[in-house]
Amino acid sequence: MSRILLFLSSLFFYQTLYAQAGDSLFNKMVKDPLQQVYYQGWAQQSPIYNGRQFLGYSPAIIGNAYYKIDKWQNGAVRYEGTWYYDLPLLYDSYEGTVVTRAGAGLSYVIVKEKTSAFLIGTDEFLLMGTNKEEKTPAGFYQKIHDNGKLRLYIRRVKLLQEKIEGTLYERRFISADEFYVLVNGKYHLVKKQRHLLNLMKDRQRQVIQFKKQKGIRYKENPELFITSLIDYYNKL
Repeated sequence: MSRILLFLSSLFFYQTLYAQAGDSLFNKMVKDPLQQVYYQGWAQQSPIYNGRQFLGYSPAIIGNAYYKIDKWQNGAVRYEGTWYYDLPLLYDSYEGTVVTRAGAGLSYVIVKEKTSAFLIGTDEFLLMGTNKEEKTPAGFYQKIHDNGKLRLYIRRVKLLQEKIEGTLYERRFISADEFYVLVNGKYHLVKKQRHLLNLMKDRQRQVIQFKKQKGIRYKENPELFITSLIDYYNKL
């Protein structure tokens, strides 16, 4: 019991100390050496390992369920209001959950409802609730553009596609990312080129000219198209 109390009191001390330095997710990765030693010493007793064990997926499935790559990436998680650093992380885009590993041992799914944000490398994700009016599902959203008139958030999604041809049974993961643009406090799902351009009516002619000059097409690469146009629009 005394070890647990010491852990909790120390955790509160460091959380309070770093809250005073601002709440930028990326800045949270820059740590005081004492704090780094603290987290390394208590790592195996961290509450982030209270989730269910993660067993992965069948190797027979083509592709993978994860964000970017199927290898552990260094990151940080904000769990129950406390930041945990230097964690090996995977973002399971099929289940919409964050996975970590305890040392070189077992892997665990971090409890989603208790995770308000996480970082994989420098990529920032926030947990957002359901908005029935705007039809935005609850889950983790990657923050892409957070400044300017148009702000972009991406819900990273992978689907498991099943295909049967004769005696052949094939399963593969396919990407189905969703793009949400925040304008004047309201989220807009962008599924077509015109959806985005309609949000840029005050500068639409300039944006269309920029699109033609760059030779970018929505159907060829939706993410590049959307991020490029929003970045340009926000600078006008």
